Amino acid sequence: MTEVKNTPSLAEDLLRLYELALSVGRQRGAEAMAQHFNKILIERYNLTGAAILWSDKDGALKPLSVLPGKLLSRASLDAGTSLDSLLKVATPTHVPPGTDAHLQLQQLLEVAGQHVALSPVGGQGLLIMRAALDGIFSRRMLNSLRPILDNLGGALSGTFARVELEVS
Repeated sequence: MTEVKNTPSLAEDLLRLYELALSVGRQRGAEAMAQHFNKILIERYNLTGAAILWSDKDGALKPLSVLPGKLLSRASLDAGTSLDSLLKVATPTHVPPGTDAHLQLQQLLEVAGQHVALSPVGGQGLLIMRAALDGIFSRRMLNSLRPILDNLGGALSGTFARVELEVS
């Protein structure tokens, strides 16, 4: 009997990252760009959900893209400010179920019994990823997303700057 390999090969990782990198900046609006990025991320990494939150001019963290729509709890959307504590995440972080940090996240996110990873998007955003399976959020996976998320943050900032310039 052959053994099934759970970890993707380096070539598979590179193809995923390449596709994600190509998705950055292909849409004109920030929401469309974030939505497209999340869709590819969910499909390629077998995730159950992903959200990109962005800090607006006032410093409040607002959702740009949430797939599926139930990833953020209704209370966190209504209270807006409760999401701001998540922006303090400076490095990619995996939060497995059953930990104290996971219990705190359950108050903000629909993540009961699932693995969660948080990663900064540029200096103003946050990517939240959710997966049912253990092992998806390896250190290698999270670290390899960092440069792409930095580029995504720059593209989103540019989109918001362009909109602001067009308004003025």
